Amino acid sequence: MSYSFEDKDLTSEKSLWDVYKLSRRILPSKFQVIFLLLIMLALGLNAFVLVDDEAIILGDVRKWSEFGFNFSITTLGFLIAGFTIFATLSVSALISTPKTIRSVLLI
Repeated sequence: MSYSFEDKDLTSEKSLWDVYKLSRRILPSKFQVIFLLLIMLALGLNAFVLVDDEAIILGDVRKWSEFGFNFSITTLGFLIAGFTIFATLSVSALISTPKTIRSVLLI
């Protein structure tokens, strides 16, 4: 697959808000929507029909919420770290002169 784009397109977003606004254009596919509805149906069936003991359901909800929380925090950490690297490398004043680089390194 060959993509053709200009270099300035890679750094056109200067904040996370710009990235978020552009990401809203990406819509989920039919497969993703159907898969999500099937999972919701399976979990609802498990919670309301198959399992009678409320303690088991409560334990499962706590376990899965812990997994979801850990996954979201890990993903957020990678996004922040990646954006920090991007923001650091995209500062043009930092790489313009050796004197600027030397003064930044001394701080």
